Amino acid sequence: GPRVRTPSPQVAAQHVGLILQSRNVTLADVYAMRLMVEPLAVRILATNCDPAAIAALNAVVAEEGEALEDSERFGDIEVRFHEALFRQAGNQTLGLVFELLHTIFERHMQSFITAYAPRPDAYAQRKKTLTAQKKLVALIEAGDAQLAESFWSLHLEKAASFMLQDRELERVVDLLG
Repeated sequence: GPRVRTPSPQVAAQHVGLILQSRNVTLADVYAMRLMVEPLAVRILATNCDPAAIAALNAVVAEEGEALEDSERFGDIEVRFHEALFRQAGNQTLGLVFELLHTIFERHMQSFITAYAPRPDAYAQRKKTLTAQKKLVALIEAGDAQLAESFWSLHLEKAASFMLQDRELERVVDLLG
């Protein structure tokens, strides 16, 4: 007989990816949305200042610190850091938004690292990223929601500009095939 299955975020993400592909959505468009919602997740985190959330973020940051020498591993963990910001914020809908776009961010990070890792400044850039994440976690832990949100918004703007250099018009379909 028929089986009822629980809706899966992974299946929904595949559908979202297909819709974005069919509409020729660019990476710049996806990152623009991220710039709107990720600082909000940070504000929620800093407002709530949950010790378990702080511990979870610190664990990801510590793992990233151990991966500084390995650009591919660092990139994978960095995507997890952003995912943790959404998950730890405690808002189910906000978390689902990131989950639906996770594959796009993950594939873009992999593509970026492949192209960027050989550059001599790649290690220094990873250190800057790690430093920014440590500062963010400290601001969240201090409960300074406004400063945490504005700091992270500025960081994301710089990071998006850096990661999208010469790729603003690249389409989601180019990443997801």
